Amino acid sequence: MRRFGLTLLIALAALSAGAAEPLRPVTSTWTHEAGGSRIADTYLTPLKYSGWHLGLGFERGQAMRFRPQSWVNSLRFGFEFDRAKNPSGNSVMYSAGISAGWSMLHTRKLPYGVGIAFGGAADADLGALLLARNSNNPAQARASVTLSPQVSGYWRKGIWGVGARLKLPVLGMFFSPDYGELYYEISLGNHKDLIHFAWPGSYRRFCGEAFVDIRPGATALRIGYRADLLSFKANGLTGRMLTNSVVIGVSCDFLSVDPRKQYDAEIITANY
Repeated sequence: MRRFGLTLLIALAALSAGAAEPLRPVTSTWTHEAGGSRIADTYLTPLKYSGWHLGLGFERGQAMRFRPQSWVNSLRFGFEFDRAKNPSGNSVMYSAGISAGWSMLHTRKLPYGVGIAFGGAADADLGALLLARNSNNPAQARASVTLSPQVSGYWRKGIWGVGARLKLPVLGMFFSPDYGELYYEISLGNHKDLIHFAWPGSYRRFCGEAFVDIRPGATALRIGYRADLLSFKANGLTGRMLTNSVVIGVSCDFLSVDPRKQYDAEIITANY
């Protein structure tokens, strides 16, 4: 009986040691992107404008507490600015916008250091276009809230990491005034048909990114490519914005620990 009790205590101690809560570092990524853009918005002009694009981004990712081996969530914030000209080069259009998003992804680890993730994302975008030479309607506001399926993949070997992700909104809402409607009329209370249901027939967006991480330690240098295509149609108006950018950034892992404790646990990062 004494031997049985000792064996049971050893087994319980092993189970308790094996059940230690894993450590979940926060992966923070800061990026800068630069490239070209093409803008078309029939509320302002029937002409297509093309020029350059700049953007700043921040992303925070972390494995979830309830199932860290299988679920990762991330927060994203971004700012974009574009300057484009018409085909003759005598008119300039400016575009600026901010965005915020959240995603929850289910991760699967495959052999040879490959990981895949799939789940959903929620995004909110707010911005405006300005065409100074248009005296009647010089500006156009843009706003949307969307839900999207998202899929991504990552391969890591030594200091090298290669990743890609794709997001396609399928449901949501977006703002669009009526054809020829002035914002002064909206300010007076004409709020009819301003908010529209976003689905692939009225609002399409393709957000894709591929990148390479060089990670000799806890900090990685990121170099990549990002494509973003937005297209919508409502109230007899159409709009389209395409950007292609080179992305350069830095990604770091941060881990908060209590110096009074000793840790003997698995470390699970957001880069599955």
